[in-house]
Amino acid sequence: MTPFQASGAGQAIEDGFILASLLAHRPTETLSALPAILSAYDAVRRPFAQDISRRSDENGHLSQLRRLGWENVSAEESTKGGFAPERLKELGDALNRSVSWAMDGSAMEERDKAITMLEVALDAN
Repeated sequence: MTPFQASGAGQAIEDGFILASLLAHRPTETLSALPAILSAYDAVRRPFAQDISRRSDENGHLSQLRRLGWENVSAEESTKGGFAPERLKELGDALNRSVSWAMDGSAMEERDKAITMLEVALDAN
């Protein structure tokens, strides 16, 4: 994962929290539940982590001015400045959208989703 979301350590903490929640869930007290635990964990966390990785990569491109028409700005143009406020706002808006998950999401929602998936899998067995 690239560092442009500043979320690597946070992702690790959330991973541990969700995995610990699944392992501690009452119906999973036997080793036979481990495949269902890992399956629920993977189904919830992998897509989330892949999305954060994608957003982090995009943030890198945005913050290094390699998107939204900034790719061909020369060093001379950059030094002179004078870019239209609307153009800068578009860049700022894109960066804000890229990190919106941090304000709108919750590890608790993911934990609850993983536990529900686990309970369904255990009930099916």
